[in-house]
Amino acid sequence: MLSVAVGWQLYEMTNNPLDLGISGLVQFIPLLALTLVVGQVADRYDRRALIRLTQATKALAAIALAVGTAGGWLTREWMFVILFVIGGACGGRWYGGVYGWGFSVASPPTGEIVHRNNHYIGISGFMNAYMLTRDDRYLDVWRKQIDAVNGNQKVVDGKTMYPHMFGDQGWYDYTPQKYDSHVLEIAYLSMKPADVTRLGIYTTDVEAFLAQWGIVRARFEPDAVPPNTLVQVVRFAHPGIQVEIEASAAR
Repeated sequence: MLSVAVGWQLYEMTNNPLDLGISGLVQFIPLLALTLVVGQVADRYDRRALIRLTQATKALAAIALAVGTAGGWLTREWMFVILFVIGGACGGRWYGGVYGWGFSVASPPTGEIVHRNNHYIGISGFMNAYMLTRDDRYLDVWRKQIDAVNGNQKVVDGKTMYPHMFGDQGWYDYTPQKYDSHVLEIAYLSMKPADVTRLGIYTTDVEAFLAQWGIVRARFEPDAVPPNTLVQVVRFAHPGIQVEIEASAAR
């Protein structure tokens, strides 16, 4: 998530897509430079100490980014230096952090491989930025991530499967469940019809509702009304309510 945020900030700063490519290259350079020594270092020194050192390095880099941004001295060149440090902490692997995209470990009680990708915690930063600025671009970063992950779907035994993890071998942990981290929160924040993918409509009078269907339809782009289900009920728990609309969000 740090890499995503830095890439976004760099693009906002320079408005140059080439810089995004350079940022990826800068983070990849340590992978090439350290390939011949990381194995020996891991064998000769305490691995727990090495993990603590690399995580502390990443934390200091994140602090430097925050302080530089707040102080106004963070330039394009300084960002490349910090990205080099971040890349070195994970061996050049943007997905290699603890609880990151490639964090699959053996469960101590069972020995079973479990996937602990906790990157989704990063949504808090984008949500806070949106609530402070009302700038939808902060939510759009998350939308694009969801679409990009699901874009790596594949068909297995006739079923469409979606990835949820990424490692040295590429995308993995494919399941029938779409990757949909925090789509509901995005829909709540933006209240954009485009973030709604299904409507459940409940009413005490179907005919009366259909006569007002144009009001609901007008909320959406032309020819973009999501699939919906209309159900007539006897009454609602709260007196006076005649219609209840349930919106589902997914990408």
